[in-house]
Amino acid sequence: MEVAGQIRVLLATDPAAAIRLLHECREADEPQLQLLLGQLLINGVGARRDPREALRLFRAAARARVPMAMNMVGRCHEYGLGTPVDHVKAARWYHRAATFDCDWAIYNYAQLLAHGRGVPQDRRAALLWFRLAATRGHAR
Repeated sequence: MEVAGQIRVLLATDPAAAIRLLHECREADEPQLQLLLGQLLINGVGARRDPREALRLFRAAARARVPMAMNMVGRCHEYGLGTPVDHVKAARWYHRAATFDCDWAIYNYAQLLAHGRGVPQDRRAALLWFRLAATRGHAR
């Protein structure tokens, strides 16, 4: 069974073992595994929360052009997870991920536009981005 399959099984049965396996793989330059480990660490699933390490992993995966990792870097900047709050950086990361058609990033960028956080408030543009997110299946 491939590593990703093993991790899925372990997440359902033994999250702590999944975290251990992911830590073993973390430096293997596997962007999807870096993203997954970062998501577990940001939420404290199977291990204590570690936003700073999660952000490091998200950045590594984002450099490999993983759109959801780019979105998660934006989330970290928006909410101050492992880094100070910086809505301008959040907007840049969300926009970058949105150009890769990441529905969550499209939605998150629309939120910033609607509220004028990190970008000038532009409700018309926000509505366009919200509609785009909806066409991508993002129901929120």
